Amino acid sequence: MKKFGIILLGILVLVGCTPQKKAYVHPEVPSLYYEIFVASFYDSNGDGVGDLEGVKEKLPYIQETLGVSNLWLMPINPSPSYHKYDVVDYYDIDKSYGDIESMKSLLSSMKDRDMTLIMDLVLNHTSSDHPWFKEAVAAKQSGTCSETKYCDYYNFSDSWQKGYNEIGSGLWYESVFTESMPDLNLDNPDVRNEIKEIVTFWFNLGVSGFRLDATTHFYEDETSKNTEFLSWFNTMAKEINPQAYIVGEAWVPNSTIAQMYDSKIDSFFNFGVSQAQGDIVKSIKKEDGQALSKKVADYNDEIRSHNPKAKDAPFLSNHDNGRSASYFTDEKEQKLAASIYLTMPGTPFIYYGEEIGLKGSGIDENKRLPMIWSQKDDKGRTNPPKNADYTVPFESSVEDQLKDSQSLINHYIKVIEIRNKYSQISTANPISLPSDAPLYVMQFDDIIVVHNLSSEQQSLTGKYEILDIISGDAKGQASQLNVEGYSSLVIKHK
Repeated sequence: MKKFGIILLGILVLVGCTPQKKAYVHPEVPSLYYEIFVASFYDSNGDGVGDLEGVKEKLPYIQETLGVSNLWLMPINPSPSYHKYDVVDYYDIDKSYGDIESMKSLLSSMKDRDMTLIMDLVLNHTSSDHPWFKEAVAAKQSGTCSETKYCDYYNFSDSWQKGYNEIGSGLWYESVFTESMPDLNLDNPDVRNEIKEIVTFWFNLGVSGFRLDATTHFYEDETSKNTEFLSWFNTMAKEINPQAYIVGEAWVPNSTIAQMYDSKIDSFFNFGVSQAQGDIVKSIKKEDGQALSKKVADYNDEIRSHNPKAKDAPFLSNHDNGRSASYFTDEKEQKLAASIYLTMPGTPFIYYGEEIGLKGSGIDENKRLPMIWSQKDDKGRTNPPKNADYTVPFESSVEDQLKDSQSLINHYIKVIEIRNKYSQISTANPISLPSDAPLYVMQFDDIIVVHNLSSEQQSLTGKYEILDIISGDAKGQASQLNVEGYSSLVIKHK
């Protein structure tokens, strides 16, 4: 018996010492993304520039603190600019951010956590420093295009055209954004083969999808041709990785975006509900939740008529927009806006710093300012982009707000936790339910999300069970639910 006891004790010790894999946040449906401008996020080596190692160091914050398991990294390829939307090499990492080994390390850590990463893929144009463009220009100027394929990688002309810039004498090239960003000729089969090889490379490395930049400029404002290219891209990418997630930027009216869903890519960013002039802000200012609920439901019905698997991609602000804290001066409004967009159908995107009310407006550099981790300790804090001139002080931080149960970041954590709890919000067809004007009431199968966009109590007729209160309060009576001002909750019919 003594011998058996010793053996049993040994087994228990061994079991107790076995490392247990941590139960990271991994919702049934991965429906939230966190957008990062790497240069301004977290500096791991003290050079003043955020890097991929810094992103890796902050994975516990993103996943365990916030509850988000999916990242979108703005461009990380080598580039001469601070923003990196002019790519020099599609197969490498900008040296200020790290290298391919840094990327492999980040992706490996994310895989261990069941996290996914999509990266910005800039296909409308390259950098004028890209070897393709340099060789094309040299061949054009020397009359040796017959000796290289790269002359046909871009759109050249021997006379001025709208959207073209001159290089040398009598040679123009399409470059709609800036002269340092020559537009690719996406009709060229060789260019499409290059794109396929690029996509294959990053999928093989462990990337889970792509954010496609400037999709309405592939063929300047030609919706049908842009949709055809996106259809080709989606088919090609899904043949390589059937689980890939593709989201496109199309900064155009929602009616045009709906048509582009014919391409069958998963998502387009919903600029109509976002930004300072978008429907979320307007509805909060007007205290009109019913109109917003109907608009959201109608839009989701429309995009799903073009693509049954469409996932709307709402956001408050991103790297091209003034920070939402710059136009929401009342924290109650900031929290209400967060509750609304983070419980919208589809795949909402959170711009880094949104959760602490980071500020910034004006030139693009001001919209990409450093993440503030602590006011007392500068560890990890980056330098602002070179030309940033935003001077409004920001006196809070992640560290400060995590200590305050009523802070904006703790509100974000609460909303995200509840969204992760109810996969119906991501998967079900949203149905706008009738209500008094201030109430936003959206049904997702067996649950209902309610937001009161006014400061006054509002009543919802019917018998309901309260499942979760995101903020504020509500009380059920025999035939109605009384929702306090600026409250958000999840309910179901009794």
